[in-house]
Amino acid sequence: MMKKTILEIYALAVSFFTLACLAITSSVLIWDLVEISQPELTMSSYQYKCHHSDQDYKDCFSDRPEYTREKNPEVFPTDAKLTAKRTTSYQRELKAEQRDGLQSMIQSIIVIVISIIIFLIHWQLAKRSRENNS
Repeated sequence: MMKKTILEIYALAVSFFTLACLAITSSVLIWDLVEISQPELTMSSYQYKCHHSDQDYKDCFSDRPEYTREKNPEVFPTDAKLTAKRTTSYQRELKAEQRDGLQSMIQSIIVIVISIIIFLIHWQLAKRSRENNS
């Protein structure tokens, strides 16, 4: 009789923790959906500011090693080339942000599916244990 009570407590505890896992993972999944649909909103403020204008882009990236090395330094672009480089870089950042969101969404879905399976198994176990205990 005591083992069934312990079994029910165990099953209910696992069910509780899977519900907590579902709640947390669901909030992450919602953020992932925002990240995929609105990458400008979720990208880092630093990256967003660096791509705001040509001058901001220059301020952020002109001190990179390829432009400051002593031997054969590259010339930092200006005018239309700078605008094109900034725009391309910004689009690449947006794509990377969306890709990160998609990867995280897939991970969240996997965790949610596994949590639901574990929850259902343990919930049924708790119900059976309770019925047998009555």
